[in-house]
Amino acid sequence: MEVKRSTCLWLVVIVFCFGWIVFQCSSAYASERAIELDQVHTFMGRGQLIVSAKGIRLENKDKLKYTLVAKAPDWRVTIYRDDDKTYFSESLSEFVSTGLFSGFVLLQKERLLKASNFTKSSIKFLGRDAVSWTRPHQTLKCLMVTNLAPEAEKIIWAAYKTPTNGGLPLVFIKAQSGKDYTSGANQEGHMETILNTTKIENIDSNPRLFEAPSGYKLAKSLGVVFAGSAVRHDSVDFQSLFDMKPLGGRK
Repeated sequence: MEVKRSTCLWLVVIVFCFGWIVFQCSSAYASERAIELDQVHTFMGRGQLIVSAKGIRLENKDKLKYTLVAKAPDWRVTIYRDDDKTYFSESLSEFVSTGLFSGFVLLQKERLLKASNFTKSSIKFLGRDAVSWTRPHQTLKCLMVTNLAPEAEKIIWAAYKTPTNGGLPLVFIKAQSGKDYTSGANQEGHMETILNTTKIENIDSNPRLFEAPSGYKLAKSLGVVFAGSAVRHDSVDFQSLFDMKPLGGRK
């Protein structure tokens, strides 16, 4: 009788421990969430940005059709494309210093806004609590995410060349100065939406989202992968826009 009672107790302990392990694993999985944003960038066109505490993925849904991925702990940035089967990889610091395209196209804006120059307000954006910073001729709207990795924020800042101000940029509008880089038309004072967001969704975070495929060929530069052979063949002049030049372009 004692043997049976002891066996039952052990079974109860084993079942309890197994249930606890399953609960912990499912809880950890449930906590691994990501934010998916459908966005439009004035130069790169339509794209989908996915950000979690452990990784970032930026997939171009327009003509350029590149994909950028990076993940913790080193946040090394890799850009690849499925059509050419090419990729290029560089450190976070290298990517932050250049971004995805030349400063000739769009000058890099400061990552953090000077608070004294802007009016801050809480807003609703696509049903989400967001923050807006405004001043004459400039507006930035951001989704402030508590677990946003600073490395992911820097990657977004370098890729979009827009302020992030500690969050996920949703909208950036500013007055232009100088001339358009393609037509040569005077753009002084013209208001342009540099970045806009059309959809925000919470999704399950899959680590594979932030990994580059294997077996692709290493390209000679990030610009080659960013533009792709199809775009380069369309216009030789277009390729010059991807040379990593820190100065010049629209302000």
